[in-house]
Amino acid sequence: MKKGFTLIELLAVIVILAIVSVIAVPIMLNVIDKAKQGTAESSALGYIDAVEKQVMINKVKSGNEIEPGEYTKSELTAKGLTIKGEVEDAVVVINEKGKVSEARFYIDGYSLDYDGKKIITNKEVDYSSGIESILNSCPISVGTEYTFDYTGDYQEFKALCDGYYQVELWGAQGNGNSTYPGGYGGYTKGKIQLSTNTELYVYVGEMPTDRVGGYNGGGGACYGDRRSSTYQNTNGGGGATDIRYFTTTPSSTDLVWNSEIGLKSRIMVAGAGGGAYSFNTQYSNQPGGNAGGLSSYGTSGAYKSTTAATQINPGKNNNPITIITTDSGSGTLGVGGDNEVTKACIDGRGTCHTVCGGGGSGYYGGGAGLDYGTPGSGGSSYISGHNGCDAISETSTLSNIVHTGQANHYSGLYFTDTLMVDGAGYEWTTVKASSATGMPTHDGTSTMNGNTGNGYAKITYLGK
Repeated sequence: MKKGFTLIELLAVIVILAIVSVIAVPIMLNVIDKAKQGTAESSALGYIDAVEKQVMINKVKSGNEIEPGEYTKSELTAKGLTIKGEVEDAVVVINEKGKVSEARFYIDGYSLDYDGKKIITNKEVDYSSGIESILNSCPISVGTEYTFDYTGDYQEFKALCDGYYQVELWGAQGNGNSTYPGGYGGYTKGKIQLSTNTELYVYVGEMPTDRVGGYNGGGGACYGDRRSSTYQNTNGGGGATDIRYFTTTPSSTDLVWNSEIGLKSRIMVAGAGGGAYSFNTQYSNQPGGNAGGLSSYGTSGAYKSTTAATQINPGKNNNPITIITTDSGSGTLGVGGDNEVTKACIDGRGTCHTVCGGGGSGYYGGGAGLDYGTPGSGGSSYISGHNGCDAISETSTLSNIVHTGQANHYSGLYFTDTLMVDGAGYEWTTVKASSATGMPTHDGTSTMNGNTGNGYAKITYLGK
């Protein structure tokens, strides 16, 4: 008679089989998963290889139809690149050598990244809903705007993403009144490529309300008619608006608006208008000189005149009358001419009439008026890389600020797609346009010939 298994033996076998299945099944599933993952990674590498070969073929056959840049799978398919396999969705970045430098894939349930050397299975994200861009990590969308009003101090901007940014600046208006206004501010615009975390510093100019010049370089005006000790209607020059980039971390001293290193670090400047002469009708009241492009607007008065500021020279006051003062009234790099006269004049007429406007700030500041009804001239503007506007030899009054024929700033940063408009609405390239076309308003919905009031700045993210 054959002996069967006892109940205890059967239970032992069941327990052993259960233990084996607990151990073996995960191992088998992991092996299967690894095999599927390996297949997905091979498919991704095959796709990258096919893209690079297709780029080379197109380059030989048709002048490289697939240009450097970022492409989705559908965009490459539209260009004739078809890949067999399990690649459901993909985005690749093709560099100038025709190689794939970055990529993302969704293949058979796996989300994969490529860093230019190897494929990495990304366990943290799921690309099944689609991959539109490798820029998914960028926290801001294309078209995001950052705006800067006048505050009386510098303001910081940090690039949150790699890519291109459009910078627009409006210089401030000089002081004046409704009948004889201060000179109008200029406008500059350009596109610049920045890396993530690049820091720029924004200095927005002020339109002054009295004889004291506006913040960021506006020149002060004369005190007024000294016979009556009245200081009214003498008008300070406006402050420029500029963007600064420091190649090393700036100190608090460097960040002061008129520091030497700060003025050296400006990569874009929108000039400001000069202060008006609007004291009385005896000496032909006049508005302030407008801000310029490469050259600003000078002014003329009953007894003397001010010259325009340029990108290589400040504006000056052509004063034929001897005057005791601590200031010549000429502008300097970044500062409008200042003439807050505190001593009596010697002009052969007895009592001195110190009635004038301050110079507007800019890359170089405009000249201030000196006595007898002279308004201040405007400051010049500047864009690093503005198609020759700064590609001329220029030496400033400060040390180590020399541009020797290079169309970019000493830091290497420069702008493309630029526009420079003076305070009268005329565009500048290397010369002034023959007719005024105006500049955009701050909100971009209309145009104006020159900026009024305080300065303004806007930075817009344009994407990769």
